[in-house]
Amino acid sequence: MTRVDFVEDGENIKACQWIQKEKGKLLILIVSDDGFTVKDKEFVVDETIKRVGENNMDIEVKLAELADLRLSKRGKFRLIVNEIPKGNNHE
Repeated sequence: MTRVDFVEDGENIKACQWIQKEKGKLLILIVSDDGFTVKDKEFVVDETIKRVGENNMDIEVKLAELADLRLSKRGKFRLIVNEIPKGNNHE
């Protein structure tokens, strides 16, 4: 996935994080801001699909709290998180 800074163009979104635990599946965590609607959720999904392609990935979206987002070992926010076990990312 490339260039997910489009979230800054969205409204009513505090933060997002894209997590992949297995090939072909993507979890998007969205931390909503006041006024968040289905339109805001659809914006994130639509923009994600523009970057990963249509019909090649199952996308699940969950609303989350800031505390739910994954951090690096050094405590820094990770925008994209790959949790696919090593050796399982081949086709």
